[in-house]
Amino acid sequence: MSESFSPYPVLNSNHCIEIGYVTEMPGFRYTENFEEYPLQLDVSGGNTVNFSGKLTDPRCAWYPSTHDLIFSKVCRITSAYSLFGKNGIAPANAVLGLAVRWISSKSDERGVIPFGEIIRTDSVATYSAEYRFNKGILKGSLKLQTVLYLKDPGTPAASEMYFALRPGTILGTLDQSEVFIDGNGSVFPISIVNAPGKSLWNVYYDETADPLQDPFNGEYVEIRLNKAHPDFDALKIETSMTESTLFLEVISSAMFVIVEAAKDSLGEDWNNVLNGIGYDPGSIAEAINFFVTHLQWDVSTSAKLAGSIKKFFETKK
Repeated sequence: MSESFSPYPVLNSNHCIEIGYVTEMPGFRYTENFEEYPLQLDVSGGNTVNFSGKLTDPRCAWYPSTHDLIFSKVCRITSAYSLFGKNGIAPANAVLGLAVRWISSKSDERGVIPFGEIIRTDSVATYSAEYRFNKGILKGSLKLQTVLYLKDPGTPAASEMYFALRPGTILGTLDQSEVFIDGNGSVFPISIVNAPGKSLWNVYYDETADPLQDPFNGEYVEIRLNKAHPDFDALKIETSMTESTLFLEVISSAMFVIVEAAKDSLGEDWNNVLNGIGYDPGSIAEAINFFVTHLQWDVSTSAKLAGSIKKFFETKK
């Protein structure tokens, strides 16, 4: 919550307790054919003020490269008084601002979302933020920080000149999170290739990958759809997976191949993965555990795996 060796007072854990800061888990949704659909946030660790998680789409239709992403959050402050004046972080008549800083390191995109003002006399107040990320902007993960910053220093008294006085100065972080929106985030890693004379689809699986550590993304595992194939349009990739029986068959078959390949490469670690232990967040192994525990895929035999995957996708129609 605080910054070391700051030349001016900044937010600390006592301030956060005194102001009664409370935040809800952020919400995520997207639009398709002018309709909005919610995304599911699966939290893998932490709490509302510091967590990591991943986004999944129950419709299996959302991809950050082809759909927008609408972010929203709500937070509350019950008493702002202690942020101002003596023992605070700003002059008594200053105006503080609330903002969300975001960064998507894989795409090297970043920005700031201002969404509220705070003055000394504020009591219980609720603040809401919303922002639309256009398709193609985000890759990998989305890191979010809710910060307090100095919006207006007001007219500092002579005894308040030790506070930060430059508008825009960041005075502390209230909460932070990292949400994976690629690979695990969209559940099924799919790319479009142009390969004349080749099959409609194929699965890439890096046999040198360590499933316990290496991420479940296109670098190590990917379903590749061939736009040069005469049946490509029948996949209806730009609309929704549920509109194309062919697409459902392709994804079902491809995911069967991926799970079987992961099982072969995991060897003796397979049972640990099924029990949710021994792997890194965002890894291939974590994705397999997600398929088993959340999507209810039966991996006890190859036949049951194929059947449960097919049943899962058929329910998406």
